Amino acid sequence: MTEVPRLLRFLPEDRRSITTNYLGGPESTADGYAMPANAVLEGLCPVLLLDSEYDDLRASAEAFTAALALAGVDVRQVLVPGMLHGFLNLPAHDVEPVDRALALVADVVLGTERRPVPAG
Repeated sequence: MTEVPRLLRFLPEDRRSITTNYLGGPESTADGYAMPANAVLEGLCPVLLLDSEYDDLRASAEAFTAALALAGVDVRQVLVPGMLHGFLNLPAHDVEPVDRALALVADVVLGTERRPVPAG
């Protein structure tokens, strides 16, 4: 992650400030609506998690994936190589990994998954 400019990172001090601002208080006050990892996960519908290769928040998504699996949820985590946090906001027609990731989401939602996992 050292090759990623500071402006595009989510360092611990950034995460603390963002979380406190979002919650209006310390992280210990967060419920499952604010932070899904704090929710009761058993019985959730299948989950597809797309992670960016260059995202300081990726570890929390990996932990959430593990918690979902432990709760018996059908979960699939896909790492999208070469992408930063927020990559799905980029125009799909200009950025191939975005196009592939959005196609995967559409296929999963429609139940027509037939495309390969996004690759670098």
